[in-house]
Amino acid sequence: GFNKQYYLDIIAALIREHQPVPRSEIDRLLLDKLPEILNEKQKKTKIHNLVAELAKKGKIENRGSRAQPAWHVVDSAGFSKEKQ
Repeated sequence: GFNKQYYLDIIAALIREHQPVPRSEIDRLLLDKLPEILNEKQKKTKIHNLVAELAKKGKIENRGSRAQPAWHVVDSAGFSKEKQ
């Protein structure tokens, strides 16, 4: 089934480990993990909604453009965490 928190955690972990992360990388990670009942367009919409939710909660931010996003993790103080 669809456990939203599981997918949110996967996205956050990917970005934390490999930032900056383009949307295509998030798609590649999640497309085969989402339920088979969803078609390709529905899966991409679901991924978009998950990424948007993380951004709205202030967990990640896009430092790229809309056409070429570059997602970064934001720490609890609101600052982006650069990869050490």
